Amino acid sequence: MIDTIELSVSDTQLINTVILPRIEIVKKYESDQTYLGNIKNFTIRKYGTTIKIIGSLSTYYFGTNQKTMNIKQVIDAVNRLIKDLGSSPEKIFISSIDIGFNLVVKHDPIYYTRGIKRARGYSHSHLYKTGSTFDQEYKKLLIYNKTEETVKRKNQLPALSNVNLLRYELRLKYLKRILDSSSDITLKKLKSTAFIGRLIVLWLKEYDKVVKPKSIIGQDFLKSQKVFNDYLLALGIQAMGGEVELLSLISSITSEKKYTAQLKNKLKLVVTKITSKPELFKKTDYVMEMDKLVKQTAIHFLSNKDA
Repeated sequence: MIDTIELSVSDTQLINTVILPRIEIVKKYESDQTYLGNIKNFTIRKYGTTIKIIGSLSTYYFGTNQKTMNIKQVIDAVNRLIKDLGSSPEKIFISSIDIGFNLVVKHDPIYYTRGIKRARGYSHSHLYKTGSTFDQEYKKLLIYNKTEETVKRKNQLPALSNVNLLRYELRLKYLKRILDSSSDITLKKLKSTAFIGRLIVLWLKEYDKVVKPKSIIGQDFLKSQKVFNDYLLALGIQAMGGEVELLSLISSITSEKKYTAQLKNKLKLVVTKITSKPELFKKTDYVMEMDKLVKQTAIHFLSNKDA
């Protein structure tokens, strides 16, 4: 749920007499203006009269960010962090926060991400092999293949070894403006079930801004064989006996050296049969599954703070 969080403290007396003495200093710059140290997995940086405290709350609590905290565990983790910092939560401000959930999906996560190319209200998009990210001034959306990340870890959890994980994450900066608050957001807020619930609701609402493919009608899928392949994989077409038959066709022509007119006509016939099926005008199976999982996840954590 809550992963990376960035906190800031500007109270000079609090920094010098309470927080810095608790830090295991690993580097000290010559200017004596910036300290770099750690409290458990949280990195502490001091810039002039302000310090930044950055780390994964999930890793702090579980020892790994492969697990998801419920609301009760988030509050417990925040209380522990407050104790480790030795500071009042009213004096620690939240600069940015990531709200993310791992969705257990039926198929390879790459099938769920390939057709996602933009999000309403987000001016910048970045499409990667493993997923997509969308940026605006105060928010960032990420949908990516979490399985690929977890299998590379030496400490991968056994329970995740044979699971397809799709990650949907919302990164928030300048919470005061996003939440339309009259005052800065302090760490004390994360001790509130209602506030955490508000973040989950925002996570759900931002997902609705992601533009997901609904059908292949109108797409330039005959531009090249590669484009055609990508659309098949991205949209997860279930027609003509299912994906197996379609991908078998693609496989049979992959060895051809050129994308000839004959092959193009062959693909046109296949596409005509596919698009004649009314179910293809609805959301694809992959998108419907993803939509359902996001909503179920939000409802589950909002209604079961201990589960």
